Order: sequence, then C-alpha cells, then structure tokens
Amino acid sequence: MNIEETNNIFTKTIKNSQLLEELDSDFQNIKIIKNNFFETVMTLDGIPSISSKFSHRYYETAVNSAVCTNPDVKNALVIGGGNGFIVNELLKHSDIKDITVVEIDPSIIEISKKYFPKTASKLEDKKVKLLFEDGYEFVKNTKDKSYDVIFIDTIDSLKNSFDSEFYSHISRILNTNGIIVSRAENIDFELEKHKKRLKDIGGYFRYAMPFRASDPLSLHGSITLIYASKKFHPTADFFLQKIYMLCNLKHYNSEIHNASFALGSDEFKNLLDAMKL
Repeated sequence: MNIEETNNIFTKTIKNSQLLEELDSDFQNIKIIKNNFFETVMTLDGIPSISSKFSHRYYETAVNSAVCTNPDVKNALVIGGGNGFIVNELLKHSDIKDITVVEIDPSIIEISKKYFPKTASKLEDKKVKLLFEDGYEFVKNTKDKSYDVIFIDTIDSLKNSFDSEFYSHISRILNTNGIIVSRAENIDFELEKHKKRLKDIGGYFRYAMPFRASDPLSLHGSITLIYASKKFHPTADFFLQKIYMLCNLKHYNSEIHNASFALGSDEFKNLLDAMKL
C-alpha cells in the first residue's frame, strides 16, 4: 500500500508500505504502517503523524526550544501528546517535577504503547498525570498560573477550534515567566491562517514568533510551530548550558535551535505585522 498526503498543490506519496493495524476510535481513524525507510508510522485520518525513525527531530526541537530558554521549569502541560514523545523529552530534564498530559483519544495511547513503546511507556512515569478530556475545556477550567510551559501538539482540538479566547486562557494559566509552544500552519502554503494564529497568540504575550522543526515524514519536510513567552526571547535568552547537560539528544543542539528560528527575507516581511519580536 501507499500513503498519500496532499495540500491541494502537490501530493507526497510514501510507497511500499505494509498495514500492521487499523482501528476507528471515537474520534479518528488510526493506522499503523511499516515502511522500509520511515520504519513504523502512525497515520491519523490518513495523515502521517509520527515515525519511529524521524519524529525525535521534531519533538527534541519543539520541547527544548522552550525548556532550554526558561531557566526554571517545574510544571508542564501537554495538550495532545498521547504518543509519549513530548513527555519523553520533558523527562530528560530532572528539574521538571510535574507533567500533565491532556489527550482526548485513549486509543492513541493504547496503540502507541504497542508500536512506540520507548516513548509511550514514559506516560506511566510517576511525574506524569494523564487525563482523557478535551484540551480546550481543560484549559478553560484550570486555575491561574498553574504551569511554567505548555505544549500544544495539535493545530486544533478534535472538538473545538483554538481561537483567541483559548489562547487567553493559555496565557492565564501560565506563570509570569511562562512559555507556550504550539503547532501552526505552514508559512508558505497557509500564510494567512498562520498569521491569524500568530496574532491570536501574540495578543497575550511579549514575544511571539514562528519556528520550524525538521520532520522528513511530514508533507513539507518540516513542521511549523509558534513560540510565545511572557518574558524570554527564544534566541537572546537561550540557556546554552542546559543543552550541555543533556547527553541523550540525537538531533537538537544550539545550532539547530538558532537555525529553527531563521526566516528568509521575504518570509520576515510577510510576517512582520503578525510577529512580536
């Protein structure tokens, strides 16, 4: 079988794949596929989501861009993340004491434990609190200043769109020095949608800017994210010594960190009215 993903401009095809398991959860279709190049792949509603070969690149960059910029991260919130990749990265930082994971679809966790055990098993760590509910509703009902860092590993909830009101609650439940990292639309192919999300987030933060993380599995070869903080600039306030303390990274380093925030001159011009630098 082949896996195809399209953005109405071009189609990416992953050839010569073998279906290992398929299920329809209450929220989405989930497939586990074996491929000679990408190894084990999970798709959600037909869209490639994670691979055992390359997803560490995205998750190392997404997590450490925030944790290595804030010198005092104790409490983390993950919205989505049922595959365990974000938790796996967070647990590499011994100073993090509590991690809350809000995953709406229990099937993601169960199938990840079977096919991605190295990361999914980390969800059973004593520092992790796992909740099965909608991320939007959880954020609305969470008390002020509960977290130092928040990761949103999805563009929208399976039940609700992440709008300006949602990000106002994200800001409210972050501590004074808090940082958010969120998935976002691709700058080249969905510029206006990306700018709207950047403005929605930036309305509540001192800094808000896009960055990219490598992921050869994705349609564009990288995943676009948004970094926003109430205090810390992602490159000017970057704590290099935090990376030196991490000995088990396969991809992320200081060069990757700085490069991930680089924009071409035309991209910078197109995003200038939406970014907060």
